[in-house]
Amino acid sequence: MKKILLLSVIVFSFLSSFAQDKKLSLGIAPMIAFPTGDFKKYNNTGYGGDFQLVYALNEHFDLAFDMALISFSAATTQMDNITYIGVNMFNMKTSLGARYKIGGFHAGAGLGRSAFYFSEYGQTQSVSGLVLTPEIGYKLGRFDLSGNFSYNFVNTNTNTSNINFFGLKLAFNVFEKEVN
Repeated sequence: MKKILLLSVIVFSFLSSFAQDKKLSLGIAPMIAFPTGDFKKYNNTGYGGDFQLVYALNEHFDLAFDMALISFSAATTQMDNITYIGVNMFNMKTSLGARYKIGGFHAGAGLGRSAFYFSEYGQTQSVSGLVLTPEIGYKLGRFDLSGNFSYNFVNTNTNTSNINFFGLKLAFNVFEKEVN
């Protein structure tokens, strides 16, 4: 995570040195996440927050740094007369990405690191790996409504074979500044 944050600072610093009337914005957002696939069998809807730093390169392209914290509660699943109980999971995701925008609409993708923390058999454990997050959204004034799919490439020995989810967030840009 430190490497991604350092890389983000370097990239944003480098790009701001060439900026001509560019915009930098900082947004915060509540987030709701819907587990998919096997992850849905063992975990309920997740809730959390998102922090995003967006640098407008020009009228059509942005660079974005994103950090999300999401908590998923355990679900109980009945299969073949056997009851399976999931584990509470906490996700921390950071990514750096780009997006194309036209009017208020935007679409893009981010690449970063995702870590899941959970307690199993009385011990706190974690799994982490690469995350790919395609996203689509609409910005109106200081508000930005977007949906993304988090595809997590993590190695896990738990009873789930994938831990992917679809997330929705409504960001409010608390800071927007022209960068010269």
